Amino acid sequence: MKICLTGYRNTGKSTFIDCIKKYNWEVYMADDFIHEIYKKNRIGYEFISNTFGSEYTTSIEVDRIKLNELVLRDKESLKKLNEFCHKQIYEWIESLNGEKVIVELAIYMLSPSFFEKLFNKVILVERKNNPIDVNHISKFLTFPVKFEPDYVLENNSTIEEYIKNNNIFCKSLNNN
Repeated sequence: MKICLTGYRNTGKSTFIDCIKKYNWEVYMADDFIHEIYKKNRIGYEFISNTFGSEYTTSIEVDRIKLNELVLRDKESLKKLNEFCHKQIYEWIESLNGEKVIVELAIYMLSPSFFEKLFNKVILVERKNNPIDVNHISKFLTFPVKFEPDYVLENNSTIEEYIKNNNIFCKSLNNN
């Protein structure tokens, strides 16, 4: 079984991951994968340097801060970057094998139709009144996106209550 874990930052995805690992699920982080391919001489580094210019790379890796500034001000650059990264992430996820696999993929919310056939289930972690900068996130959206997750984990109470609910959910997920 391959499950996508998605949600905005600061919602509780890492807390859920800590819980599910206790049940011997393999956990993969899409952002860690991107960090790897953004290292010098890797496919992401070469793409950024060739597509946007060497000013977006250092002698070690892609300069993610400069790249972020570029894609926030230039929608065409954002589109090129998304197309490249989505393809790389898709192929990486497709290659993951195992009986119990969780992939933390925040960008699933931006392109659910692109990624949905990779997963058996999708878990969305939500938190009302999340102190994220919604204006910042909206700059990355090119169109309104709606999707129906298989499970929604709400993180609207104390951390102790959220952890307790995670343990109950992880146990039931593990038994399915």
